[in-house]
Amino acid sequence: MKLLFCNSCNDTFRLFVDSPKTCQCGATQGQYEEDGLHAWYSGPATPLGFANGSFITALGNQPVEGPGRTFTAFVIEKDCPTFTKRD
Repeated sequence: MKLLFCNSCNDTFRLFVDSPKTCQCGATQGQYEEDGLHAWYSGPATPLGFANGSFITALGNQPVEGPGRTFTAFVIEKDCPTFTKRD
């Protein structure tokens, strides 16, 4: 799953195929392409990712009490073939 972190307002949000998504301050936006793999973004953003399998496993093992389950999240590299910066 691709997400964007806006370096201006600190908003973090996920992307969708149907329309561009924008952060709270309006400085950063992005959208998945029709193939659901490639995406673009613009503005003062840091692209983030969740390892989907790790995230789904953590969701499925959510405890009733105590600390939540960890999952893998990462900062996506600046030169990523599936996440292109448009400015």
